[in-house]
Amino acid sequence: MDGLGFAVGMAVKIFGRGDTQAYALAGSITSLLGCVAGNIFSTVGFIAKAQGINIFQTLYLVDPMYLIQSLIQYWVIISIK
Repeated sequence: MDGLGFAVGMAVKIFGRGDTQAYALAGSITSLLGCVAGNIFSTVGFIAKAQGINIFQTLYLVDPMYLIQSLIQYWVIISIK
């Protein structure tokens, strides 16, 4: 994911004609938020498939703290590798 943030940051800086680090930072933050949202929605999708319900029902029923804990566990596992 580090490479993705760097790539998006550089794309925003180059194609946005940004001459400052602010454009690269904005692109990196946007990329990071997109990755976090993707991880959340994939977790919700796995739960929905396992329970046999649709994603919208799962979003309504799942505990937000569970999603946060699963993201933290994911980051811990990735950092150990």
